[in-house]
Amino acid sequence: MRALVGKERRRLEVTNRAANSRLALVEILRKAKVEVSLVTVRNWSRARQGQAYLWAYARLLGREDVPRPEWMR
Repeated sequence: MRALVGKERRRLEVTNRAANSRLALVEILRKAKVEVSLVTVRNWSRARQGQAYLWAYARLLGREDVPRPEWMR
């Protein structure tokens, strides 16, 4: 069991999940017709990244009545 936990910890150390999530956010925003650079998204707080993701996902589901976050304009 300890060997499996150690192996998983080593795997997590070399992966950058934060970068992958920002790439996914840029992609979902692009699909929602909002062009934002990866550098811009990186400068947003985690809370703002979450707001942007929820807005873009709602937009892709057809919820055009949900307003874009004020700071994204």
